[in-house]
Amino acid sequence: MNVHLTAIGCRLNEAELENWSRQFREQGHQLVAGPEQADLVVFNSCAVTQQAVRSSRQYVRRMKRSNPQAKMVISGCYATLDEKEAAAQLEVDLVVSNQHKDRLAEITAHALDIAAPEGYDGIEADVPVMPLFERGRQRAFVKIQDGCRHHCTYCIVTVARGEERSRTVQDIVDEVNQLVDSGVQEAVLTGVHVGGYGSDLGAKIT
Repeated sequence: MNVHLTAIGCRLNEAELENWSRQFREQGHQLVAGPEQADLVVFNSCAVTQQAVRSSRQYVRRMKRSNPQAKMVISGCYATLDEKEAAAQLEVDLVVSNQHKDRLAEITAHALDIAAPEGYDGIEADVPVMPLFERGRQRAFVKIQDGCRHHCTYCIVTVARGEERSRTVQDIVDEVNQLVDSGVQEAVLTGVHVGGYGSDLGAKIT
């Protein structure tokens, strides 16, 4: 199956695309550059401003027009905050909230009854190449935490992303090493509140 991954918004959204790219590759699927060639389109949405919400809606409608036969999955902050609207008004096939997006490929395969390609034996699961960077990019964004423990009244991101959740140092180091092995020369650590990294683990980066 051909899968197109795309996002608008923050660098964290882009880092999550890289995670999804690995998940879909491990299921035996191929990534394609545009929605026109895709059997499945996955969009990571944004809701940091009202303009971002409008852009998310427009993006989904534009991709559906470009390939009405493709299945459409939407995740991200807009999809989490307005799940019913995303599912009904935009007529997407599946909405995956931020709380479950780390398992997006698995959830998508189950919900949309998507099987691995015939004859696929899982060999690509061990291939370190990062598909989104095969086109010559040398910088990667690495998600080290999600959510925020502060509840600023002006910020919708805390509502959409939830409480702080940090990855372990070893998990982060393993991903960076994998990126280096694939040719990436710069890894940028990103998150909703990077300064709060480790607050939920009793640890911090110093």
